[in-house]
Amino acid sequence: MISKTQLDKIGASIRQEEDNIINSNHKKIIDEWRNQHLYFKKILMDNINNLLKNNFTFSFSSRLKRYSSIKRKLRESSTRLTQMQDILGFRIVTDNNLQNVYMIKDILENSFKQNTEFIFDTVDDYIQQPKEDGYRCLHLIIKVQNRYYVEIQIKTKLQHLWATSLEVISTIKDKDFKHEYKNDQLNLFFKNISQIIDWHENYSSKMQITLKSKVKIIKILYSKYLKEIEVISKYSSNIKEVLDALKIDNKKIPKNIIFTLDVNRAIDAIEGKGSDNILKINAFDSEKEALTSYNQRELKRYKDGADIVLISSYSLDDLEKNYPNYYLDCDEFIRCIKDIAQQYTNSFERIIFRLLNLFF
Repeated sequence: MISKTQLDKIGASIRQEEDNIINSNHKKIIDEWRNQHLYFKKILMDNINNLLKNNFTFSFSSRLKRYSSIKRKLRESSTRLTQMQDILGFRIVTDNNLQNVYMIKDILENSFKQNTEFIFDTVDDYIQQPKEDGYRCLHLIIKVQNRYYVEIQIKTKLQHLWATSLEVISTIKDKDFKHEYKNDQLNLFFKNISQIIDWHENYSSKMQITLKSKVKIIKILYSKYLKEIEVISKYSSNIKEVLDALKIDNKKIPKNIIFTLDVNRAIDAIEGKGSDNILKINAFDSEKEALTSYNQRELKRYKDGADIVLISSYSLDDLEKNYPNYYLDCDEFIRCIKDIAQQYTNSFERIIFRLLNLFF
């Protein structure tokens, strides 16, 4: 087994690589490092599911961090490879109830504090202290065998839809709005939506919000960026047919799925140039076969601009709910934002704002 010192040296070397260059020897070592996380993934996944399944409504999936994401994180921070907390990541999405998010956190934290193999490390609360771009979520970090870190994201459905829609925009516009935050109009648009979601989740529907806040909500409703997201999302229905076909063709739903999203084809479709085969899905019952295929495809597709990821879940429904960004689906995000806007403003206020928008 490669030592942590050797891994960090490899990480330092990867940090110096150019964006479009990939060293196959470095990739091979990273693949092995990621593979080691899978030795305990199923046990951990089953433990978490058993702790929560009788008391909460939630979707639950896991993913391995992509090589491109590992490389970017090494280049953009001083984090050492062995310090990365999300090589293996779990995603728990519950209903729009903040209380449930914290209840889930408490249950898991207490369980890990009594465990000798999966040990509680820390909690990053990005709900109480959101990131600069507006990202809100709880990150529960645990340590395994004093060698591996695992990140468990716990979030509400609205927080999740916000984050995955931002990733869709980043993918199509080929700009990492998530990690390269700048105070431009699109970032401000998402930051304002995050604030509106926070109001909605922290207060009752009968709350009295200020005129300034109402104006902000109505601006979101008629923003050109919401229209852009609608244009992008309409192509998800065609892409989603691949998932629907998989549900029909497989009586036994495989637990390991490789998504390959051809970003260039997706952009062509959105720009009206016409394209098909935007999304390819390969399903595996065997985790070992899935991982072997994933490592090979990742190396092959790295220069193509394709978005590729290996995800594991208990059902395809969970997979769809937790990773809608891999098939450009923002439909529910758009619907939720419109519902919130309707809830906190009346039709007269919306008409007045639209008229003012036309003349000024």
